[in-house]
Amino acid sequence: MNLSVALIHLFLTSVFWQVLGHDHSLVTSKYPAHTVYQFGQGYWLEELAARPNGQLLATTYLPNAGLWLIDPNDDAQYPAVLVHQFENSTSALGIVRAPESEPDTYYVGTLNFSATQGFVPHTSQLWRVDMSTFDYSSKTGQVSRDAEVRHVANLSGVAMANGMTFTGQKSPEILVADSLRGAIWKVDTVSGHYEMVSSHPTMRSENPARRSLGIDAIKIHNEELYFNNAGEFTLSKMPIKKDGSAAGEPEVIAENLYSDGFCLYNSTTALVTMNIENGLAAIDLETHQRWTVAGNTTDSVFVTPTSVVPGRGKSEGRWVYVSMGGTYTASEANSPVGGSLVAVEMGETMMQSSSPWWVQEGTGARMDL
Repeated sequence: MNLSVALIHLFLTSVFWQVLGHDHSLVTSKYPAHTVYQFGQGYWLEELAARPNGQLLATTYLPNAGLWLIDPNDDAQYPAVLVHQFENSTSALGIVRAPESEPDTYYVGTLNFSATQGFVPHTSQLWRVDMSTFDYSSKTGQVSRDAEVRHVANLSGVAMANGMTFTGQKSPEILVADSLRGAIWKVDTVSGHYEMVSSHPTMRSENPARRSLGIDAIKIHNEELYFNNAGEFTLSKMPIKKDGSAAGEPEVIAENLYSDGFCLYNSTTALVTMNIENGLAAIDLETHQRWTVAGNTTDSVFVTPTSVVPGRGKSEGRWVYVSMGGTYTASEANSPVGGSLVAVEMGETMMQSSSPWWVQEGTGARMDL
């Protein structure tokens, strides 16, 4: 299974260079980056969520459906510990932080993956993880109290559940991106009921080099849903109603965007993980200008970046964290590596015109990280 994924990544990189060509706006690094924690060979990190105390939660697509806690503090002698391995699933993908009414609580999507078939359709499940009960020692790695994990729903009607976001700050409903069907579903986290609320050609893909995966990550800001299409290399936005359904047609705001995940760093800027180019890019949501934040095609720290999240706690406003899928580095094509967590120091000068949304008060902005 691991070799299959590695060969897929190598093939995609070849396709990018030989067919799609260079994007010269994504060549050199601008901000310093370093590895916080390196996993062993065979681990693929997929998505991240930041806890209020600054620790990170990472889902694993390989080798199993795991949820890991990673402590970025320098004094953590055991910075990574397994929080939970989800039953009846082989891979964990999306994770979203719950509203403030559920402090330090997260929802995780899982499914099954086959080395020959890829993502197995209609195997998605949704879980609730309450981290307020979890405790461990960063000096010994010993877990003294487990997280409270509850199964929310079998999403058998969803072809492939991927990125997720809540419809509102006080809402119990989650929007879920369906990457294989090119649609968005709404899930009631209390009852487990779910229904399709949106589908559009901009959410779908027939690109076999990307396993026909379409809509991937989704975020909400000011009654607009932002989403990337992993197979068609686009970033789009669509006006939505309070219930999450479409209020208008999607608008493509960026093309030739070889992305996996993204976050809305502030009110005008998206940070996008460029997993074929091994970099982190920034896009101005108003002017559509694009520039490199960190990494590049020959980078050995950025190895298949998959998602990005701004830091919280002591890291707030200074650091963003990027998960890596691993496989092969550009400089050592014959040496597969595991996934990792990488920190990028944004500094006080990054996008001086506006602070990260969660620092601003009274903006009415939804923050989906």
